[in-house]
Amino acid sequence: MREENIQKRLQSSNYSCNEAVVKIMGNLGRMPNGQRVESEFVSTPVRLGDLLDFLQKKYSLDLRRDSALITINGVEARALSDLETSVESGDEVVFIPMFHGG
Repeated sequence: MREENIQKRLQSSNYSCNEAVVKIMGNLGRMPNGQRVESEFVSTPVRLGDLLDFLQKKYSLDLRRDSALITINGVEARALSDLETSVESGDEVVFIPMFHGG
């Protein structure tokens, strides 16, 4: 879902106030069939670890905690309670790929 579509959804009557938006950046959102998942609205409250499992199963994504930076409202999840963090209504969760090497 593109940014303008997210904004329309947030402003529309179809948006539930019990939802959070999840954005998946880069290759993290590439499904095995080559299609991409850019964003998803999820029901809240939900534990971040359960959200990660849900996205992996629904889209067959390779979302490993050791290869993704996860932010909730701009704060890195490890600075909160990491996978135990509760995602609440109106939150924005962003998965960002991390690249290692030298």
